[in-house]
Formats: sequence, structure tokens, C-alpha cells
Amino acid sequence: MAFGKSYETAEEYNFRKGMFAARFEQIISHNSQNDALWVSGVNQFTDLTEEEFNQYKGFIPSDEEPFVEAEVHDHALQQSSPVDWRGYLGAARNQGSCGSCWAFAAIGAIEGRIAQANGSRTPLSEQHLVDCSTVDGGCQGGNPINTFPWIARTNSGALYTLASYPYVSGSTRTRGSCRVATVGGRIRGGQSYTNMLSALSSGPIVIALQGDSGFGTYKSGIYDGYCGNPDHAVVAVGWGSASGVNYWIIRNSWGTGFGENGHIRIKMNGNCRVFNNAYPIV
Repeated sequence: MAFGKSYETAEEYNFRKGMFAARFEQIISHNSQNDALWVSGVNQFTDLTEEEFNQYKGFIPSDEEPFVEAEVHDHALQQSSPVDWRGYLGAARNQGSCGSCWAFAAIGAIEGRIAQANGSRTPLSEQHLVDCSTVDGGCQGGNPINTFPWIARTNSGALYTLASYPYVSGSTRTRGSCRVATVGGRIRGGQSYTNMLSALSSGPIVIALQGDSGFGTYKSGIYDGYCGNPDHAVVAVGWGSASGVNYWIIRNSWGTGFGENGHIRIKMNGNCRVFNNAYPIV
């Protein structure tokens, strides 16, 4: 099976079959629109309820940082050149059913900026942050705008390698689970921003958005579905233009089976609002 799904009872099988059929009808309806900029498709979320799908996110807004929507004016684009930092990062990884998008977004931005600074492409540990961060909630969510300063003031800004501290999908943090492992990189802090285009010109950055069920069916193209208040943290790794449509290039944390090899292109100033967050200082 393409997504490794199995069901223990006939009741569960029939329930999932019904969920899949309803979602599939929505997918077919969207793809039948002649003016659609993006293609919807079946993936690992097609048989899930909305509540179950929400477990694959985990961004918690900060009371200290108001939502600042990333809006781009034409004159700013005219003075900028497209960027694409995907080559500084490995394949998109999968957070599973743990609300740890905040950790994956933080680590993705850190890995990209370290690679950009010194050419090192050492995969770093999201589980380190899930287990150890005292300003985030492990699988119950977090916010990179808090995570970056915590890393900087803890253990001299050290981050552990993924190989020495591997990710355990769906795990929950328990007392005493935080441990010491092999240091793979360090950061000096984090920086919030209000100009996404300018911040992205220097390397990958963290943004927040709403990963609703429409977003969850994205397969390819330039996404212009609706996104409301943010509940999902991701990494912006560039921007570009196709057929006169400008878009952000976003690295998600739902594995390479999602979207375009783990990425999604989102239309600038479109129906899917994206919000500024922070980036690491390496």
C-alpha cells in the first residue's frame, strides 16, 4: 500500500473508507476547475478526521509577537532577485503525528543557514528540541521565535546531530528524556523580522500558516487555497515566479510524499496568508 495504512477491525476499515471517499470527492471537485493553479491529490492524510490531521501540526502563537502577515509590494519584487536555498538542505523530513512542526521548522532553518555559512550539511536533531526545550511543549506544540533564544542560552547554543539523537515519531516528552549527545552545530540566537522578502534573501527562515485540510491535499502547482490563522510552522526556502505568478517555496515537515518532494509553492499575497516568525543567527 502506498501509505502503509492498515486497519484492525472491519468497523475502522469502513469508517476510514468513508473518510477517504469524502476527501476524494473534494479532490476530484477541485481538480475539475479549469482555472485552478494547483493540483490536489491523495496522500497519507486522506482517511483522517480533521482532529487527527491537526496532530500533524503544532504551532503555538506567541503572546509577545503579534501576527504580521507577509505582504509583498511590486516595487520590492522589482528590486529583488529570486532565491532558492533548497540545495543547502537535505530531503524534507516527517514529524509524524507529534505536534512538533515548530522543532522541524527551527532545525530546517538552522541546518540551511549553517550549510550556507560553512558548507557543512550535518543533519541535526529535532528530537533534542522536543525532549529538552523548556519554552516549548514537545508534541503539544511550540514556537521557533521562543526556541532560538532558548538554544542560544542553553549549553552554549549547541545542537545535537540527528544520528546521535534520532527522531521518534509520535513520541511524547517525559521527565528525564532529555539527554546529551554529539554536538553537530551551534547558533548564537534568533531574529524576528517584519520583511519576509528581505529576511529570505540571507537564508532560510521560519514562517507560520494555517495547514487546513485543503492545504493537506496539495500535490503540485502554486497553492492559492484559503489559509486562516496560523497553526503550522514551516521553513521558507526561497521564492520564484511562473507564468506571471509569484510564489514562496516552502519546505514542509510531512515527508517527501507530500506535495512537490516535501515542498509546497504558495502564491504571494494570495488566499493562503503566511506570517513572519524568525530565523536563527548562526
